This record gives sequence, structure tokens and C-alpha cells, in this order.
Amino acid sequence: MIKRHVKNLLRRVSPAFDRRVRRFEGAYAEYADKKIRLRTDEELELQGRGLREIRDILNKLEIPYYVTHGTLLGAIREGDFIRWDWDVGISLKTEEVVPKFSRLISQLRENGFELKSY
Repeated sequence: MIKRHVKNLLRRVSPAFDRRVRRFEGAYAEYADKKIRLRTDEELELQGRGLREIRDILNKLEIPYYVTHGTLLGAIREGDFIRWDWDVGISLKTEEVVPKFSRLISQLRENGFELKSY
């Protein structure tokens, strides 16, 4: 409700705002079409398998981890992943990871994980 009122106010204040909003909304709609959908059972199984593999690696290296965000919410509320959550949220403490960082990267690569950046 408040967002709508702010948009209306900004449209009156700045004619260029309406054009920027339309451009952003179009880009977001493309993103949302790809990301916001219910996951299939097979996709959820792949998420679970990936999480179990990472869990095993972290346990082997004795690095504590915590599930977070939608993964934690799904575990508590659904007892499973949330069907429209497309990622797996985990957190690690920096002080636990830094001393074992190179071993962690090696283990992830050996287990077939593709590292985009680190």
C-alpha cells in the first residue's frame, strides 16, 4: 500500500521516474519468470543431494555450518525445502574456514562442484 502511494508521488514529482520503473519492472519480470516457480521433485532431490555432499565435506574438514534463510525456514515449517526457493542457504564462520580454505576448495572441486568465484 505504501509502495503504491510512494510510486504515485514520485511519478508526479519526476516524469522520468515512470520510464525508469517500467524498464526495471520489465527486467525483473524476466528474472522472476526464470527463478520464481515451483521446483519439481527431481530438482528438490538435486538440492538435497548437493546439500548432503557439502555437509559431508564440511564435516570431514570439521568446519561447522548452519542452514540459513529459506533453507532453514523450509526445514522448520515444511520439513523439507520450500518448493519455490531456488537456492540452498548455508553459513560458515570465517574464523573456521580461513585456516582450511585451500582444503575446502580442493574438496569441493574433487566432488564436482563448480566454483564461480571465491
